[in-house]
Amino acid sequence: MARGIALAAALSLLPAAARAQAFRVESATQVQVYHLRTLASDDLLHPAVLDRRRMVESLWLEGYELVTGQDLGLEANVRVFDDFGVSPTESTLDGVRARGADILYANAVFRAAGFEARAGRQVRWEPFDGFALDGVRLRYRSPFRVGLEAYGGLWVKGSSFLGSPTEQLDGTRSVGLRLPGLLDPANTNFGDLQPTYGARLFVEELAGLEAAVEYRRSTIDGKVALERAAVEVLYQKRDLGLSASAAADIDLAARELANLRVQARYDGGLLGATAEVDRYTPILTLDSIWYWFTRSPRDEASLRADVLPPGPFRAYARADVARLTAVLNPATDLVTLGVSSPPPSGTSSGGALGAALALGPFDAAADFTFRRGDSGNSGWLDLRGSWRPAARPYTLEARASYADVRDGLQPLLQGHFFGAQLRGAWALSRVARVSLVLEQNASALDRSDTRAFATLELGAGTGGPR
Repeated sequence: MARGIALAAALSLLPAAARAQAFRVESATQVQVYHLRTLASDDLLHPAVLDRRRMVESLWLEGYELVTGQDLGLEANVRVFDDFGVSPTESTLDGVRARGADILYANAVFRAAGFEARAGRQVRWEPFDGFALDGVRLRYRSPFRVGLEAYGGLWVKGSSFLGSPTEQLDGTRSVGLRLPGLLDPANTNFGDLQPTYGARLFVEELAGLEAAVEYRRSTIDGKVALERAAVEVLYQKRDLGLSASAAADIDLAARELANLRVQARYDGGLLGATAEVDRYTPILTLDSIWYWFTRSPRDEASLRADVLPPGPFRAYARADVARLTAVLNPATDLVTLGVSSPPPSGTSSGGALGAALALGPFDAAADFTFRRGDSGNSGWLDLRGSWRPAARPYTLEARASYADVRDGLQPLLQGHFFGAQLRGAWALSRVARVSLVLEQNASALDRSDTRAFATLELGAGTGGPR
């Protein structure tokens, strides 16, 4: 805790020490009061309750032109937190730390004549996933709109310096570091270094065409942990309001198509229409048990229409169908173990209807989503509205939701669920704002679940709080 605060204080001095030509410093102090149900109980119908009393301090730093006349900048985001409702050795929630500090990103970037270099902790977003990297990224875009990008470094995990377990791939055990002695360190690669590197060849803004091909590889202890290839294509005909895009992610270790998205869209001013086909497969490290047990890809197809007439009213409608492939690895003997009848097909269909209205300082929206299938039926209604008077320092937002769930696989997900939320914010000055969120939920599992979140935001530099 003390180390995290000292680090945040040191980083806050960097823009001033470098005499940046422009800078921005923001902080947010948040107090959270709520509870979570845990499964660390002998009675699954009456799980234990874990009280959470968290205080989270976040600091954002941005500096521009650290060297006069040069496009050299710095950006960083540091988070320090403490949970007074969880003991330091709390074990009811795997991966949850009672207190600590995280560097979400902290890197310097230099740009000149189409060239960009970025060094430090950075977050990289791919077509279907994102990850944090401690390393270097080099990028060059030629005057012909064709470029090359390369990056390399260490994958950020919970064992990284001020890293978080939430930044590593699913399926990787992280209990061994959080609770020493419970697990043999030889049984987990949580603390192992994970070198990661990749390259991307791209074309940008070339007669309405953008495309890219990328390769990424990650290893642990010299063994491949992840190896993927991806391709993206986007074509836009803006004068006709037409666009088409496609992205594919290939798992080179399994030699199969892991993720796919194909979309066609028309924007005609008064009317918009979208058709989309997707495949989603969890992106797991190769040593994850789920990688070999079942990866369960999900295939979806949807059609959406948007109505955008002149004036304050908007509306949309969507229809979709989805299929979850839950076939287990045929190499195991678990396919028929304990199964007395064929499992549900995993096919479901549904849709959504929604409308929004904006009248000066007031806006409101409503959404209704429904789904039916062999694994259960559900319906969700969401109502929300806000009031933001001009030239006033305060805003008010409200939200109410209702769900009727009849899950065919999870016996706890049955019945009616209600929720309401009220949020108010007040700008104390140009650089300070406070907000309070009160939330109330009720269901068959929780007769009364009350949560509260309070935030103080401070900002200095080119503007006030975000």
